[in-house]
Amino acid sequence: MPDITLINPAFDTTRKEPEVRPITQARPMNVLPMQLLYIAGYLESKGYNVEVLDTRLYSEEDAMKKVLEINSPFVGLGAMTESIKSSLKITDAIKEQDKKIKVIWGGMHPTLYGKQTTEEPNIDFIISGEGEIPILNILKGDAPHFQDNSNKYLDANELTLPAFHLIDVEPYMDRILYNGKLVRWMMLLTSRGCPYRCSFCPDPIVYKSTWHPMDTKKYIEQIDFVVEKYKIQHIYPYDELLFVDVKRLVPIFENFREHNLSWEANCRADMITRFPDNFMQLIKDSGCAMLRMGIESGSNRMLDVVIKKDLKKEQTIEAIARCTKYGIQVMAAYIIGMPQETKEDIIQTIRMIYELQRIAPSLVHSGPQPFRPYAGGEMYKMVEEMGDLKEPKSLREWADFEASYGELEGFWIQDKKFVEDAIVILSLIQSYRAVYPTLGDKLFSSLFRKFVDARYKHNYWNNMIDIKTAKTILKIKRKIAGSPKY
Repeated sequence: MPDITLINPAFDTTRKEPEVRPITQARPMNVLPMQLLYIAGYLESKGYNVEVLDTRLYSEEDAMKKVLEINSPFVGLGAMTESIKSSLKITDAIKEQDKKIKVIWGGMHPTLYGKQTTEEPNIDFIISGEGEIPILNILKGDAPHFQDNSNKYLDANELTLPAFHLIDVEPYMDRILYNGKLVRWMMLLTSRGCPYRCSFCPDPIVYKSTWHPMDTKKYIEQIDFVVEKYKIQHIYPYDELLFVDVKRLVPIFENFREHNLSWEANCRADMITRFPDNFMQLIKDSGCAMLRMGIESGSNRMLDVVIKKDLKKEQTIEAIARCTKYGIQVMAAYIIGMPQETKEDIIQTIRMIYELQRIAPSLVHSGPQPFRPYAGGEMYKMVEEMGDLKEPKSLREWADFEASYGELEGFWIQDKKFVEDAIVILSLIQSYRAVYPTLGDKLFSSLFRKFVDARYKHNYWNNMIDIKTAKTILKIKRKIAGSPKY
């Protein structure tokens, strides 16, 4: 009998088929429940017998049957805000069947809303922050109801290889890359945390702007293993920020090159401006398929005063130009609808995107993502000072909270109408350079892009009749496709 069962809840509690399903160009990847697999590997290294259940592999009906077959004394769930309904349903089913089973909740939602989560009677233990050590304490019988682990971090060198053997990895292995290439892929951390202080991000809440790297030799041994065992062709070191220490990356990238791997990673634009030429060449030669950069805004005022990105838009432009010089593909991510963001700030973002595309015609865009306040973060506090967020007051209320994160209803937005228009404008600029553009995207973009180009040329952003028409068509198009409002 397992000592503990770790469960990854699905998002959709009405699904008739698995959420993990064969990939397509529109749905190019499935993602392993990595955090649970890291915890499982750590607990196994301490002598515990662990079971992992990813409910996304099943229809809702079949997943609940699997849940009711659990006979472990402890069950741990990784709960995101979007999976609260599913997590509560699983928790209630377990407790209804056997109240002796102890239920543990960890993950981002309990980390951000720890006190509120402790008020749910069916949850026996709540973890805020990293999960490995708190769950170990629970299994040892030495843990309180609520463990705030947000100031205590596991040495990354204590992380074992994720317990891939506890799950059938094959449904997750195939992925279609941005260039259309089909590969076998895997995600593996080289570090946890991030030393920066971005006010919109939950990372400073969890890691207090600290960074915890794994020993280079140990990471290379893990890469050697997964390449041999699982025939991996593409690796994603999904660290919040991979490039904190360049020296440790040189042997890692050389290892990627030896295995003929392609790879992608998160990187800050200002770092690119400081890398020596030989390191930029190594990034390219070692198989870099894409660098993901959080650009966020084209307004230095927003970057400095509100976002606290410690980045200038001029550095972003320089970084994109440098990546283009070395033939390195970049994905740029943006946020819109932030507190204190003015119409002029948004116009600066639009104009910067035009400049970036002039420099890098192959630039891939992600977003813009509407700003979502994360509890405890600095930008969240800005929003709180501006009014009542009207968030759910209990965990059960969160389960019924229809959080449409794409809808721009935040009272903190200064000009909602222009923000909505700007999202359409940015969609038109980007759609034929989107991550996975369809033919329809390209045709739609080419039709309306001429209007946006004219607006850019004359810097005219009033009387948005063309954008209103495009917005109406987009709503119809995405309603048919079943995607969010924006």
